[in-house]
Amino acid sequence: MKFLSKLTLMMFPLFASAKPMPNANFELIQDFLPRLAAIESSGNPNAVGDKGKSLGMYQISNDAWRDGTDWVRLNVPDYLSIFFDPLGKNYKKECMDADKAKWIATFYLMYLADRMHKNKYPVNMKTLYMAYNCGYSKAQSFNFDMTHFAISDKRRAIFIRAATIIDADLTTPPRKK
Repeated sequence: MKFLSKLTLMMFPLFASAKPMPNANFELIQDFLPRLAAIESSGNPNAVGDKGKSLGMYQISNDAWRDGTDWVRLNVPDYLSIFFDPLGKNYKKECMDADKAKWIATFYLMYLADRMHKNKYPVNMKTLYMAYNCGYSKAQSFNFDMTHFAISDKRRAIFIRAATIIDADLTTPPRKK
């Protein structure tokens, strides 16, 4: 199964290029995924949050899972659907599988990036995280600004931590003690 996931990950840019916008953000999203996993669960594929509503290393909710898989059905040509059959229909099981969760998170982020682009909002890791964390409409109401005055203190603390991880150089090895 891991081979299939790696194969499809390598092939995605080839067939996504037929749709200019989704492909434009694919590399950004792939660079963002390790940061997103660190922010959401410290990379724990078995994480459960939001009283059981968000699952896996990317803390995917049922709504995000549905939007991500809908994005696939709308944007990936039918003849390539063989690569995405493993997504299945079981949200809870899929979100707890690290490989499948990575695909679902990728597709959901592509969906968010498409909406942001169509509405002329900047697409970068911080704006994507805002939409991922609080939903597109709520992030839009804050104008995709993590420092917006109407953001609650709790969410502001989450955004400060997220911004620190997003801005971190993930290529630097940790210091030895």
